[in-house]
Amino acid sequence: MKLSIIISTLNIAKTLQRCLDSIAVQNYKNIELILIDGGSNDGTVEIIKNNSSIIANYISEKDNGIYDAWNKGVALAKGDWIYFIGGDDKLFEESTISKIVHRLKILPEEAMIVYGSILATKSDGHSKTYGKAWNEISKNMNSFMCIPHQGTFHSSKLVKKYGFDSNLKIAGDYKLIMQSLKYAQPIFLDDIIVANQNVYGVSALRKNRMKTIEEFRKVQSELGIPMTFKWLCEYFKSVVWKVLSYFLDVKA
Repeated sequence: MKLSIIISTLNIAKTLQRCLDSIAVQNYKNIELILIDGGSNDGTVEIIKNNSSIIANYISEKDNGIYDAWNKGVALAKGDWIYFIGGDDKLFEESTISKIVHRLKILPEEAMIVYGSILATKSDGHSKTYGKAWNEISKNMNSFMCIPHQGTFHSSKLVKKYGFDSNLKIAGDYKLIMQSLKYAQPIFLDDIIVANQNVYGVSALRKNRMKTIEEFRKVQSELGIPMTFKWLCEYFKSVVWKVLSYFLDVKA
């Protein structure tokens, strides 16, 4: 089984080598690594070139955001399953991919989304493990994203069928997961931590939560999912954080 790993980069030279090293040391070797760079000018491209021995393909050109970059990577990917990792994150341990592939090989053919846990580190240095069984989070998925992105593996059939909505800035992966539900429920690997994730992104900041919640609702509306009370509660909280951000430093 071939696994494609896609990394979207933009001026991330400070952390990219650590991410690449975590992939290079994997004891499962049938990995196709693809990097899509948005036109970095901080040395990121040089790091990519210096690691050419482990990289199957790379592109460096301007794009229209992360989902546009991911779609470019998907077009190049030849793996049976596709995994997306941030350039400031890293795989949890050397055996991570071998453990995942072992489980992927014995899953039902209709499986589309498979996910494990992640160890997330926030900007204040606090770390916490995220990831719960689908039967615990499925109802909440109609309100907001409950599956850790950096712990998620996507069937190539699913991603190549739908791709990512490049008009979205935050909720493109959420939309793909919701589209996958017409085929099969996501499968949780409760005994595997997939990655160490640094939670510094735009969607993680409290002052940006309104934008995130609004994008979730846009996707839900497109897919015919009715507005929920939990979504309204999250939206209200996002309004509060937005207002506070004008007066206080509301870090994630």
